[in-house]
Amino acid sequence: MVRFTWALVVVCALIQLTDPHCAVAQGDNRLIWRTLETTHFRLHYHEPLGIWARHLAAEAEQIHSRVAGALGLGLRQRIEMVLSDSDDSANGLAGPLPYNTIYLRAASPDDMSALADYDDWPTLLLTHEHTHILHLEHATGLPRLVQRIFGRVYTPQQFLPGWLVEGLAVLEETSHSTGGRGRGTFFDMYLRTDALEDRILPLDWLGFEGEPWPHGNVRYAYGSAFVSFIARRHGERALGRFVEEYGKRLVPYGISRAMKRATGETVSELYAAFKRDLQARARATELTVSARGQIEGERLTSHGELTRTPRFLSNEALIYAVSDERHVPELRKLSLAHTPVSERVTRTLSIAQSAPVPNSSRIVYSAPDFHRTNYVFYDLFSIDRGGSDKTRLTHGLRAREPDVARNGKHIVYVLHGAGTSHLELAELRNIEGTRRPLVQSQRLEQVYTPRFSPDGSRVAYSAFSRGGYRDLWVVDVASGERLRLTNDRALDRGPAWAPDGKTLYFASDRTGISNLYAFHFDTNQLVQITNVMGGAFQPDVSPDGNTIVYVGYTSKGFDLYRLPVDPARTLPALPSFQRPTARPLPAPLAMASMAYQPLHTILPRAWRLEQDEDVDGVRLVATTAGGDAVGFHNYTLTTTVSLETGNVGTGVGYAYRKPRFPVLLSGSVRQQDRSDLRVSGRSWKWQALAWSSSLGTRFAFPRGLHAFAVRPEYALSYLEKTAAFAVPLDPNYAPPSLPLLGPDARLNFTFTYSTARRQSYDISQSWGQSLTLRPSLRNRMVGSRENDVGLSWRAEQFVRFGFRESVLALAYTGAWQTPVSIGGFPAQTLPIFDYVIGTEPAPADVARLRGFTGRSGDQLEVLQLEYRVLISRINQGFDTLPLFARRVHVAMFSDIGDAYTGRFDPRRLAVGVGAELRFDWSVAYGTEYTLRGGVAQGLTAGGELQWYTSIARPF
Repeated sequence: MVRFTWALVVVCALIQLTDPHCAVAQGDNRLIWRTLETTHFRLHYHEPLGIWARHLAAEAEQIHSRVAGALGLGLRQRIEMVLSDSDDSANGLAGPLPYNTIYLRAASPDDMSALADYDDWPTLLLTHEHTHILHLEHATGLPRLVQRIFGRVYTPQQFLPGWLVEGLAVLEETSHSTGGRGRGTFFDMYLRTDALEDRILPLDWLGFEGEPWPHGNVRYAYGSAFVSFIARRHGERALGRFVEEYGKRLVPYGISRAMKRATGETVSELYAAFKRDLQARARATELTVSARGQIEGERLTSHGELTRTPRFLSNEALIYAVSDERHVPELRKLSLAHTPVSERVTRTLSIAQSAPVPNSSRIVYSAPDFHRTNYVFYDLFSIDRGGSDKTRLTHGLRAREPDVARNGKHIVYVLHGAGTSHLELAELRNIEGTRRPLVQSQRLEQVYTPRFSPDGSRVAYSAFSRGGYRDLWVVDVASGERLRLTNDRALDRGPAWAPDGKTLYFASDRTGISNLYAFHFDTNQLVQITNVMGGAFQPDVSPDGNTIVYVGYTSKGFDLYRLPVDPARTLPALPSFQRPTARPLPAPLAMASMAYQPLHTILPRAWRLEQDEDVDGVRLVATTAGGDAVGFHNYTLTTTVSLETGNVGTGVGYAYRKPRFPVLLSGSVRQQDRSDLRVSGRSWKWQALAWSSSLGTRFAFPRGLHAFAVRPEYALSYLEKTAAFAVPLDPNYAPPSLPLLGPDARLNFTFTYSTARRQSYDISQSWGQSLTLRPSLRNRMVGSRENDVGLSWRAEQFVRFGFRESVLALAYTGAWQTPVSIGGFPAQTLPIFDYVIGTEPAPADVARLRGFTGRSGDQLEVLQLEYRVLISRINQGFDTLPLFARRVHVAMFSDIGDAYTGRFDPRRLAVGVGAELRFDWSVAYGTEYTLRGGVAQGLTAGGELQWYTSIARPF
């Protein structure tokens, strides 16, 4: 679902990112990796995913035939497919560079995911990702010639807006199943409410995800609806013709021209027609809902975004989760007395699911956290309602959606693993020591949101069974006997008991809109208790049985609503919509697997030729890289040639990630023109051959909202002359000063700790702190010429304020016994661009002394203070052009510090003040830049007035 670039695997390996997008369970040498092969796929998996993998192997070739036939596209290269179970979120990635690769996670979508409507999750997921491969690898003409020369470093399809790429894949996942997001009611809800509330996003917003809700889902929701509209209007083959037309273009971005040739209409013309169609369908739905009589609760919160899982603590208070993209995700407590008041209980890594402990002041909740460095699993935690005394109850159990019985002693929860979930019971005092199964699901089936009955004898839950059925069940705790309450293709979810145990409330989209329903056990009657335009989900009933709080939807996202329980104000439940019976699935393919062989994919497939600049001036750089599909081995090879001196260099980097902590190697050799030979009072140039190598690793210890990592490295270098020194000697001068030749070595360490975070709406990092320490050691015992110690450090702190999303940012950078040089941006009469569009931004951790020219020494002290304030959110693009203006903000700053040698002299401190105007913008449908234009004035000796512009990230 997310495209990646040619160097993604290499970057992930060398940096050892903890981001789940890079993790496919490397670093756990306990895993046994196997491979299955079909005609078009080579499928790599680790145990215990053998059944999952054989299920995909049985379906893969049929999926290829269906999608390729529908679009009229062929497959040029076998696909390397990697299946892992390292994360509890449902996702996949696919890309054609440098070879066709698909990464799939075994976890299925949660109960409130837009992905939740499917008939078979593995089949739908692979259909979506395989569509990406067929689409993105397609290139003919000049682009194909470039690929033949350089390998797959480029394909025109990678320069398309996300709405088109993801919209096409959602169309195919829907067309070839009886589920899919294009058929589900979640995306329909997003679009319907946007149309009814006059918020249909303009075309330019679709290509640049970010601020507008639903953020990353914009390209999926709008993209799928828009692409489906084009297919209905011109046929699915027209989309294949567009892909073929766009694949001919060496210079990308001519989207409307290619669409005009494929359909006879430009993208803008099609989108105008799509908006009219969307508005008409939304109005028709509005009339249908109004005709039955709208029933909606009183709105309690205004977070928008993601507000989830309300649970009553008492008749006057409840707990719920919120992730509003303005703050770190939180569990919050809401007082319902008088005017509702909300306060934070605790912060979490992602949206949490909570349950109060009866007759106690504590709450049990599930939230994702890191396990054994490589995994992100849900675990259970306990915390006091006031936010104190947080306790971890499980460790790597993959338990979520807990509920605690009224006796306060027993807990029920969902247990995930290998693409299947089950229900378990345990004693709250010792969950891991007393856990036992309650409901054992069939392979690849799921259970959700268990809830104890008031007397604790039964548990209601939602369950997915193969074929696309998401129904409500009740299980007897003592006997394990199960009762099925619903049996239809609607998504029936989120059960909640009435206090007397005679009624079960739940949400269902049986009419095409998710509403709340009540099932009365004494009469077996089903009634509808809300009738909303948006959607209603996740009900909970107050202890006195008089009030229901539920999650409702508007065009700004989800919020909490309160509805009185009124049996007289209900509607008869209409019959559920019906769908065609899902296609019978083949049995898992009975085939022998083989041990995973990295050599199948490790050879380099592409190379790049680029130009950059170093101390020798302009140079040509040729680079190739390789990595196996799973990511155990990754390497880069680089050769450079200086266009000014002719000096040649070569380098290699290698990462081995199968161990828990990676092995990182690098080496290089290059010719150098040097001038550190001093003879007769002057410097003489000579040519050297410089060898360098390093061996290191990285110990990462991520935990929830903070992360700590240590990277040790042993660096060895060797300097030799390529020819004897041929310089005249003069007895009237001191003996010559010769450069130090031969070997040298250094031990380097990097310690990092960070809690800093940035949300979607923030103008910069806005919360938390980070600290980086880099000590280095030279000692003769490790091969160094001399004994010395060096140290550099950087600390950052971010504090957010309520006024116009302002942020106070502080950074303290220092160095000791380390060569340093520091200054501001070059002084300019007029603001001239230091970088052109596309130049890599300067690192954010580079300290500056704005208002001063360069100062150097072996010690450094710099304090930077900035107050950043939002001026305006622009959020404006230019139709289908790959340019998007996001926001303008300003920073007032002061830089104080000095670079020096010897003792610190406060009289030399440089003090500069100034302001920067910053413009955030995006290019190429997603690459982010910050254009900074500033003025700085040095206030102390050596200061000057500097005007400057730069494309660089602020710290």
